[in-house]
Amino acid sequence: ADEAVNKLIEVDPLSVVGRINYYSNHLAEIDPEAARAGAQQLVEQHPWAGFSTLARIAMVEGELTEALYWSLRAYAVDPLDRWSNQFMVGRFCDVEMVEEARRVSDVTSMQAEAFCGDRGKAITMLERQMQVDPDNTFIARFLPSLHYWKGDKATALAGWREIAEGEGDLPMIGGGYGLTLHLHFAWLLQQSGNPQAADRELAKIDRDLRARGDTATSRYSNLTWDRGLREMLAGDREAALDYFEQSVDDYFYSRNLFDDPMVASLQGNPRFEALRSRVDDILDREREKILKLICLDNPVPNSWQPLAETCAEVATVARQGP
Repeated sequence: ADEAVNKLIEVDPLSVVGRINYYSNHLAEIDPEAARAGAQQLVEQHPWAGFSTLARIAMVEGELTEALYWSLRAYAVDPLDRWSNQFMVGRFCDVEMVEEARRVSDVTSMQAEAFCGDRGKAITMLERQMQVDPDNTFIARFLPSLHYWKGDKATALAGWREIAEGEGDLPMIGGGYGLTLHLHFAWLLQQSGNPQAADRELAKIDRDLRARGDTATSRYSNLTWDRGLREMLAGDREAALDYFEQSVDDYFYSRNLFDDPMVASLQGNPRFEALRSRVDDILDREREKILKLICLDNPVPNSWQPLAETCAEVATVARQGP
């Protein structure tokens, strides 16, 4: 994939889709400043593509508020685009602005419920989509994940087992090209008293991790967290915590990760709890910055406005002065 995206840029240096992928998913991990410069040039050619790419690069660098800023700019150009709108949903969910996430667009309503809203509602929405599009592999993989996070491990295990049977030696790759889905599946197999089946799935995961080498995807911060989950499956909690800390060092911030049933044994561990507090502090600061952005410095007031109740606290502080 690395070779292909490099070749694409070489063959067609003005390809919009090629440059989105090159700057967002490849160069951003290797040289963020060069990626940012390329994305700024892309803005001149295709504003939506440039803004969306800048949002992704900001995420790589841990700048959540900047990522939302560029996503809002992309929204103003194309308010119906699923990719850039998912970035908006993600940033609102990061800072627990659930109602703002829900109202980004109809095409991302399921993501809003899944990421920070009502998972039961998201499951119902996906099941309806599955009836219309039964061969949709994204839905097939994501639906068991929602059951997993909702606490229905048996349904999640059954869903993933059916998918794995058709994958052969390939692991289940999820959002961000990560292995979390497959790691959760292997853990459920272990928990169900089927270690041989779990080992078969872990072999797929290990082959994938080795194959990534030093490619751009090997540097994704979410994959670093996945490496920690792999160590949890091997029973090495200290090595897992090393990876989890490195992942946060590399700007991977999510409160949900600390409530993963797979890491429940780490609850109360000083390193784990210190890392949780660190992420909470980071996201609390980002929430304040995002509130200022959308309520006081909204870059697209004619295209999108936050809810009045979202900005009530900010408005009070602004009226009172420093």
